[in-house]
Amino acid sequence: MIQGISLRHLRFFLAVAQEASVRRAAERLPTDASNLSRAIRELEHRLGNVSLLDRRRRPLQLTPAGLTLARQGRELERQFLRVVGELRSVDAHGDADAGGRE
Repeated sequence: MIQGISLRHLRFFLAVAQEASVRRAAERLPTDASNLSRAIRELEHRLGNVSLLDRRRRPLQLTPAGLTLARQGRELERQFLRVVGELRSVDAHGDADAGGRE
């Protein structure tokens, strides 16, 4: 079950993946390293106990699952933001029938 995964989880993971360091990722995000690490562990748990990072290595390395999420994650984020923009546009124009309801 993937219930409870947020865009925040994805953004935190992508920052860690890019930096290969929880500490460096936390420096550029509005959080601290312990909160960031906790959020990544929560994401792994909510994905079904999937390991995204090999924490035994320095710099951190992505597992095969982590590589997959890193590859697809930016596009997921873009799609989500695109949908939110469309929803806001529809709402701003009061177009209640835009969804094709009769």
